[in-house]
Amino acid sequence: MHQGDFLRIMEQSFPAHGCTKQHPSGGQCKRYLGTLHMLEPYLRPNMHVLDVGANDQMMQRLFDHYELGITVENLVGDIRYPWRVKRDRYNLVISMEVIEHLKDRPIAGLNELQLAIAFHYIGMWNFFIEARNLLQAEDLLLVTTPNAGSYLALYNLMAHQSPDMYYIHVRELSMLELISLHEGAGFKILRKEARYAKMASDGLSNGL
Repeated sequence: MHQGDFLRIMEQSFPAHGCTKQHPSGGQCKRYLGTLHMLEPYLRPNMHVLDVGANDQMMQRLFDHYELGITVENLVGDIRYPWRVKRDRYNLVISMEVIEHLKDRPIAGLNELQLAIAFHYIGMWNFFIEARNLLQAEDLLLVTTPNAGSYLALYNLMAHQSPDMYYIHVRELSMLELISLHEGAGFKILRKEARYAKMASDGLSNGL
């Protein structure tokens, strides 16, 4: 399916998700579509997909158009802690613009002020470890997140603004930070890209 076909499908089926050219959130939809387009070479029949942080059927309806029998399960809740899912294994775990919202988990012996002074990545580490435990060597993890090292972040700094893309984000990651989290959890990076000025990586990795 071509990217133009994705956009046409989304415009017809998901206007409430900001996926029309006229909608103010159309840029986010464009990023999602471009990211999904890169998955096409890796799709195969009867895959089980876990969409982390999603609470609607958008991904399921998109994958349905491939007619490959792909099933999508949404994971909602506090993903800084052990995940409650229906299966022991998935073929693909997707997380699109989620991990930048993860706070640290409470740490014994540290009060809220001490936690605020330094970021410990504990919630993010749990995300990658939980994903790794649900994937085998041939399975895939796809993560997208704003790029803390993008030229847009540098432009914001030069304009005396916060470099963050969005003020509610807890921690925006550089490409190297994101790679370190993947590899630290045991993933092998298959593909990494910086897109749309503000996306650190539309990155694919797999479990080894």
